[in-house]
Amino acid sequence: MRAIILAAGTGSRLRAHTELPKCLLKLADRHLIQHQIDALSMLGIDDIHVILGYRSDDVARVLPPHVQPHLYPGFGDTKDGLINATGKRSNRIRRA
Repeated sequence: MRAIILAAGTGSRLRAHTELPKCLLKLADRHLIQHQIDALSMLGIDDIHVILGYRSDDVARVLPPHVQPHLYPGFGDTKDGLINATGKRSNRIRRA
């Protein structure tokens, strides 16, 4: 089974507190995206794809090797931006 994690946004609502995107915030000394990946893995999902945009290099650095990053250069901080990112990558992910 495959899963897609949308992690391209800027986390603009948190801007008053941090410049980090939400997926790089830490909870219990681990990034939120790491918690998501672990939860998916525990459910038996082994084909995990992450849509990256804002600070993509920083996010990619914390991804384990079995997770597939996909850069979406036209990312935005709105839900429509992420919906577009998923649509543009879905064919590529299906073929992977």
